[in-house]
Amino acid sequence: MERHGQKYINLTIGDFMTTEDLIENDADWSLTDKPSSVFKDTASKSDQGKTMLAYIPGEALVQMGRVMTHGADKYGAFNYTKGHKSTQLISAALRHIIGDVGNPGYLMGNDTDKDSGLLHLAHAMANLAMLIQQTKDGTIDDDRPNLHEVK
Repeated sequence: MERHGQKYINLTIGDFMTTEDLIENDADWSLTDKPSSVFKDTASKSDQGKTMLAYIPGEALVQMGRVMTHGADKYGAFNYTKGHKSTQLISAALRHIIGDVGNPGYLMGNDTDKDSGLLHLAHAMANLAMLIQQTKDGTIDDDRPNLHEVK
């Protein structure tokens, strides 16, 4: 696994050698920024066109998980599967981003929600995640205004 500033020794011949062997035997090696495969025959796997879930920032998932756990403790596990009004979830997400009376949000310079002590942005993520899931599952009460009827 590549880490910031870490260098890797890649042996051309692929042999396992100690550091002393590298120096004493003048082995054919190079210093690179990327690790090479230790084994020449690696398993093939085609992920082309597939969603790379490993690209999702881990800390964001952990923080959203904390919010979802807080919600499960407060309302019951998987309570969100019963459905919400879409404007309720959008409003909650926006309150955590923008803020509300007595509870300034992220844009107002407050990182954490005063009631839960958890990150406002994680609360916003959780609300939007529930909106996405309920929309997919058909449990959302889609009460968005019809913009074509608005005068």
